[in-house]
Amino acid sequence: MSKYAIGGVQGRFQPGSNRQVLENKLGITLPTERDEAELVLLEKLYEDLLLHHLPTGNWPVADAEACCFVFSTGLRGF
Repeated sequence: MSKYAIGGVQGRFQPGSNRQVLENKLGITLPTERDEAELVLLEKLYEDLLLHHLPTGNWPVADAEACCFVFSTGLRGF
């Protein structure tokens, strides 16, 4: 089963990936490399959000818990 369900132009596969990896600018052809690249980009997103876009001052407990949940699940819970 594919990790994603995408059709049309965005549903093209990367040449050499045996229809396992969607077309990408990095030339990634292995699912394990794709997964690693996704983790690196997700980590960068988290860092940017935490360092530059979170409110300053006191946080309500529910907001802090939600932030911890997102980090612990890697957005799988959404």
